[in-house]
Amino acid sequence: MPRIIAINKREYCVTSVAGSTKPHVKMLQASFAALTLLVVVILRRAPIHARFVRHDVFQDFGDDAEVYLTVGMMSGLNNQRICLLNGMALAKLHNWTFVLPDFVVEYNAYQDAILMPFKSFYNVHHTTAFAHTNGFRAVEGLPQSRHAACMLQLQHHRAPDTPDVSLLNIWGANHGVVCLTANNAFILNNHVPLTLADVRLALRPAKQYEVDIMNIVTQMVVSHNTSTLPAVHVRVQPDWVASCPFWPRTDGLQCMVDEEELVNTLQNTFHLPEGCAILVISDTTIEELPTLCHHFKCISKAELWVDRSPTFLESSTTLAFVDFVLACKMELFLGNIYSTFSREVVEVLNSTGQQGVFYNPLCLEGQVCN
Repeated sequence: MPRIIAINKREYCVTSVAGSTKPHVKMLQASFAALTLLVVVILRRAPIHARFVRHDVFQDFGDDAEVYLTVGMMSGLNNQRICLLNGMALAKLHNWTFVLPDFVVEYNAYQDAILMPFKSFYNVHHTTAFAHTNGFRAVEGLPQSRHAACMLQLQHHRAPDTPDVSLLNIWGANHGVVCLTANNAFILNNHVPLTLADVRLALRPAKQYEVDIMNIVTQMVVSHNTSTLPAVHVRVQPDWVASCPFWPRTDGLQCMVDEEELVNTLQNTFHLPEGCAILVISDTTIEELPTLCHHFKCISKAELWVDRSPTFLESSTTLAFVDFVLACKMELFLGNIYSTFSREVVEVLNSTGQQGVFYNPLCLEGQVCN
């Protein structure tokens, strides 16, 4: 009996079954093994899209012909928001089904995968209805039939590890799912011309947050006789100070704006008078901003948020979400152009007829600009 050569098509490895070892059979075996090795080499050197266009078990989707898109989430609230918006815009562009992602609860612990569902932050019914009227779908979970292909793609060695849309289209067509890592979801807009203005309308705060924000605004009226204040996003934390020198300059503007520079800009550029009440949005406490709060009457959400929902779970992400929703309720917002939080608030406000601006001063010629 001749020896039988069996090839495991998934791993491209040669296995054998005991049998005859006649010389001509050995030559045939050696030729076949060499041919197999040549195929492996060619495949491994081929462009990545040629390697992963395959017909295998992951194509058996039954009656479900949808292509699902999932995105990873990273870092703080607004980096996660950008991952979410980029993914939703890509799904809208290709008429894919977008899987609503979980949010990472703690900024400094995102690698520990402490998660809260999408519905903890945003109104799922509003988002799914928006998707339906805009030519794509949004769902709360990835079907079991897509899990294996999703995990395979996220391993990178059998799927594209950059957000190259032509490759993603091929993968999606063959496997019914496109799974992006958090990093690739975050930088997606650098590779694909996406329009985020539309999909921002898909996000409406969950009812819990609407209640808490209403309580804060009500207290603002009681304490200060107004339902809106100029909101100022202050970034002077040590990590911000350390990071600013390494970021590329945007329009020649300073990144690090200390308290004294901020006071000067608010008074001379935006004409906020001495003693004007401002809503300070920052991880820094009012007590840690003596210069700013000497010239302005600083008010924080901690002062106003006297009636919290009993179900509120305090974390860096949930507190930042309260800041975000509250800032979007104000008629004037002044932010730092290098902050994703400020950028997103400005985009939302300007799209609704309110005013969002950046306070960063220009770097002067010859100035060491951080």
